[in-house]
This record gives sequence, C-alpha cells and structure tokens, in this order.
Amino acid sequence: MDNTTLFNLIDDSYNEDFSNQPINYKKCLLQGAKELNNGDSNISVCLTIYQD
Repeated sequence: MDNTTLFNLIDDSYNEDFSNQPINYKKCLLQGAKELNNGDSNISVCLTIYQD
C-alpha cells in the first residue's frame, strides 16, 4: 500500500464516529497522518497505530 492510500484510509477513519472508541485512538490516527506527511514509512505508521 502506498502512503497516499494509507493517508486516505486514516483520514476516512478519523472522520468516523468515535463515541465508542478510546480517546487515544483518534489521537493515534492523527499522529499517524502526521508521520506519513513527515516521510515516515507506511509500515512504521501501521505498526504505531496497531500497537497503540
């Protein structure tokens, strides 16, 4: 998966209803998007989201 596709998936997820999710989940998605924009690898970003 390329970075653009991953960013779009994160963006779509970020705009979902988070009322039943921990607050840190949304923060983690935002951090992942920032990391992609900073040039981090998509594998690294996926691992960060999965582990958090």
